[in-house]
Parts: sequence; structure tokens; C-alpha cells
Amino acid sequence: MSDDQKNTVDIDEVINGIDEDYERAVRTQEIVNENNEINAEIRNLELKEKQQRLAKMKALQENIKSEDLSKRKFNRGAMLKDLEDRANAVVFINEKISEHFVAAPGSLIVIPSMTNNGKSTLTATISEALVNTNKRVLVLSNEEKEEDVRARVSCLRQSVSFGDYKTNRCSQEQIIKVLDDAEELANNAQLVVISPQNEEDALKVTTVEGVIGTLEKAKGKFDAVIIDYYTNVNVGSNGSMDPWHVNNHFATELNTFKNTCPFPIILTAQCDSVIAKKADGVTLADMEGSHPAYRWKGGRSILTYATDIIELNRLFDKSCSLLFAHKVRFGHGEMSRGHTLWFDKRMQRFIEEWTPDFDADLTASRVKRNESSQPSEVQQRLDNAFKDE
Repeated sequence: MSDDQKNTVDIDEVINGIDEDYERAVRTQEIVNENNEINAEIRNLELKEKQQRLAKMKALQENIKSEDLSKRKFNRGAMLKDLEDRANAVVFINEKISEHFVAAPGSLIVIPSMTNNGKSTLTATISEALVNTNKRVLVLSNEEKEEDVRARVSCLRQSVSFGDYKTNRCSQEQIIKVLDDAEELANNAQLVVISPQNEEDALKVTTVEGVIGTLEKAKGKFDAVIIDYYTNVNVGSNGSMDPWHVNNHFATELNTFKNTCPFPIILTAQCDSVIAKKADGVTLADMEGSHPAYRWKGGRSILTYATDIIELNRLFDKSCSLLFAHKVRFGHGEMSRGHTLWFDKRMQRFIEEWTPDFDADLTASRVKRNESSQPSEVQQRLDNAFKDE
């Protein structure tokens, strides 16, 4: 290759390099401009929202200044409606527990629990109890997908193990029974489930505006709403707000909404486990000495606004879970603060009472694991430990 040819090649490479650098620079600037436009749009939206909130606050303040408080009138109809609502409360988990925890319109029932302690199983149990009493329930599930929520409920109704269903150990007949039941509940609008399976539904279950808007649409159409779970409602309207603040904003909105809500709102939430202690050799949860506020995940405002705080704590070695009431609004009679829900691991369901069949299954399981079994004694100690003095 001659020197002239070599120089020509070198010049071409330099020119090509300059062209590539220029194209990269142009593209980089285009991306920067696009990001600036998006950020400006977000800032404008946030500014408009802030202006709307300020305008609303100003109007409320003007009304407060001009209102004559002495002219407020007694509303007998509202008080009668409140009594009627409580008289027509829906079943909460089962009939026995409903005697103490009243799920009526105006109720905001918070069920905190640690991961893997049975929140989804309890959500299915509550849903099953509602549809079995011909009530319509809406489940906003931002953790489990719709198919799993429906399968859990229908497995309970058809006495099919959800564990077997999910691991393909069911018979074809059992699968058909579950699918037919799920279809019937869906077609009759007895069980409606929304989960984040697309962008629109994700907005309905993970943002404050989406959830509150969905609750507004549910008025007059459902007898109860379950939100599983509160901690995952953590996205700001523009996707830029801190999740902790979103939780607190959501709690404030729920507090306002519940006061005119025609159905109870039941929501699960995330908290750390309680501190365990020993009593006569039996491991018990120190529910009395450890409030969820000290173990809470996310914004804590919901604990202030909740009408009921009923913690779910699973005792794995005792094959049961404890429902412990830290706060109860409509409770009556000699209410026991603690209730035992026995867990049938084989059927993946909670049961209300210790039955001979459950005793036999549990004993066989413990024998298989070389564990001793004294179920009646365990039950007595658990019941005694969680009763008011």
C-alpha cells in the first residue's frame, strides 16, 4: 500500500469516527431533551395537584370561618342507618369469631402479619365465608395473581387441597370442580378479583388514587372489600413519591372514605413477628407485650385510623394461628382478645375447632416426625393465655 493510499484510509477512519461521535452526541442530546420534557411534565402535574389541594383547603377553611356551629341539626336518619348497618354486619372468618369482631359498614379492619404467616390463606377464608352467605366480595390483590386468589377460595369451597392443586396432584375431577366453582362465582359477581396483570389493573391496586377510585366504583355493588395488602399500595400518582409517604396518604384517604362507606374494608398488612416466650414448656407469642406499631412495615398512620387491629400470628410447631385483637371498635360482650385458628396443613385451610379427625391427622403427623402430641393441653393453654382477666 502506497503512502497516499494509507493516508487516505487514515483520513476515512478519522472522518467515520467523527461521524459516529457526532451521531452519538446527537442521540444523547435527544435522550436528554426527552427526559427533560418528561420531568417537566411530571413537575407540571405535581404543581397542578398541589394547586388543586391548596384550592380545596382554602375553600374548606372559608367554610369553617363562615359556618355557624350552633345551627347544626340532629340527623336521626344517620343514627338509625348506623344501627342498621351494625345489625346487618357480614360474617368475619366464621360465625364464632363474628360474635366478637363486627365487620359492618364503617369498619376498617387491619390484619397485620409476618410473611408466610397465612395472610393469603386468611383472605381466602374470609372470602369463602362471605360468598357462602350469599355476599358479594371484591378482592384487590397486589401480591397474588387473580387465578391463585380464585383457586384458593374455590378449593376451600370444594374441599380440595390448594397445595395439591398448585402442584398438580389433584385428580381431573377435582380440578374441574374447582374451575367450575370459580367460574360460577365470577359470572355471578360474587367474587371479583383485581390483580396487577396489566397496567390498568396495576394502577387500581398499587396507587392511592387507583384504589380509592375502585372503592368508589364498588359502592352499591359489593358487601365487603378485601385489600391484600396495604403495604403494597406504595406508588405515587406520578410514580415519584416515597412509598412510606404513599402508605400514610393512603391511610388518610381510607379514613375519610370509611365514614361513608357502605361496606366493611378488610386489609392485610406486613409486620415483623412477635417476641416468643415460654409458658410451662409451651411456646407462646407475647402479643400483649408487643404492639404491631413497633414491628410495622411502611407508613403507620393506618394503625391510628383502623377501627380494628387483629394480628395474625402463626405457631408452626402447634399447627395453629392466633388472632389477637389489639384494637376493637364494635366488640361486645365478654370478648376474648385471642382466638385460635387451627391449621389443617393437608387441606391448606383454617378450621374453627379442634375436631377428632384433625386430632388424628395431627397426631399421625407428629408421630411421623417423632414428636410428642398433647393437643387438648395445648389448646387449653392457648385459650387461657389469650383471655382477658
